[in-house]
Amino acid sequence: MGNQGLSTFTPIQIVNAHLQSRDFQDSFPSFRESAQDYFTKSGFPTSKTEAWRFTNISPILKTKFEYHHHQEENKDQIPAPTYADKCLKIDILNGRVAGKSLDHLSFETEGILLNIISEDITDTKTVLSSLVSSDGNPTAFTALNMALFSQVIHLHIPDNHIVSKPILLNIFSQSSENPVSSNIRIHITGGKHSQFTIIETYSGNGKTYFNNSVIDINLDSDAKLEYYKIQNESDTSYHISNTVINQGKSSIMNANILSFSGKLIRNDIQVDLNGEGAELNLFGLTLGQSQDHIDNTVLVNHRKPHCMSNQLFKNILDHKSHGVFSGLITVYEDAQKTDARQKNQNLLLSETASVNSNPQLEINADDVRCSHGSTTGQLDDEAIFYLRSRGISYEDARKMLISGFAHEIVNGIGYTPIKDSLNIFLDNYLT
Repeated sequence: MGNQGLSTFTPIQIVNAHLQSRDFQDSFPSFRESAQDYFTKSGFPTSKTEAWRFTNISPILKTKFEYHHHQEENKDQIPAPTYADKCLKIDILNGRVAGKSLDHLSFETEGILLNIISEDITDTKTVLSSLVSSDGNPTAFTALNMALFSQVIHLHIPDNHIVSKPILLNIFSQSSENPVSSNIRIHITGGKHSQFTIIETYSGNGKTYFNNSVIDINLDSDAKLEYYKIQNESDTSYHISNTVINQGKSSIMNANILSFSGKLIRNDIQVDLNGEGAELNLFGLTLGQSQDHIDNTVLVNHRKPHCMSNQLFKNILDHKSHGVFSGLITVYEDAQKTDARQKNQNLLLSETASVNSNPQLEINADDVRCSHGSTTGQLDDEAIFYLRSRGISYEDARKMLISGFAHEIVNGIGYTPIKDSLNIFLDNYLT
């Protein structure tokens, strides 16, 4: 297949191009057909679609991607974070688990139920049926994922279980002559009173590729999850992700979304607080450079009483990068005693960097505490002048102010190896 095309590919052309490359008898045609039907009828969002008016996906539709199903996998070809040896690691290469790198015994020893479900394995059809049909309201990209996924990674943490090591989903994209498209599907369930950490990293080999991921997370009552999503992608890559989180009674989720590089990144995050007393702490840090476009769109639904959500997203944008934050908190009628906070802060380091911010509240209960806000600005000239008057160079003063802006997010990271690596990346970003 060629690389770039001048015309836009239609949904039908995209599906057919992917499916024609498959070399096996698909075991799930009913799911494929349903998803393909929805996808081809709904089409892709455009600038007229309210939720996508600040994110233009036409570059994705003008690129002819290849779909790699079976391939030779070599774990030595898949880079990993420096802290990988402290984790239970799953290497995912172009949308599929690199089997040679996976140590099932380590997961069994930790008491984790791990299932790698391929669509061409008929004896797991019943399990897969319940997973692939679990989407709430489908979108064009979740439907595309269901039409084209090649594996489901299913992680289950049993009741009362505390996992001693973080679980690292090390996702790597590798294009060769032509751009590659991957449809990653991951389902995570935490049982009652379970405690665990998930680290989800995305990187690539520097060429053009497209990741379209769907992540479902279900937390039962009193479960606690520390969640990190770290994107350090190729500057010619495309990344669309849909993360849907369901929290049960008194569950706690502490999440960090860290986006460092990518030509186009769109993180759709939906959290449903479906159990009384559930708590969500959701933080995001974007470091935009070059012509990166990074969009965080967050929907938090307070459905039960006495729930708390706290959101803070910060964008640091340089050169011609563009940031988007769109957040909606919906408080339902039964969700009395809700405590919901949402804040977006943006720092523009150049006159050509830009941001669109749209925090929103929809409140249908009367006994609540809710707030939201957004600020956008450049470095404070007076603060720089003050620091320089104390003998600090302009560059060092600039770095100190930018680091101070990011400080609140960095210091909130509970897992020290990630905090250390983020500090190193921030130092390099500011150099």
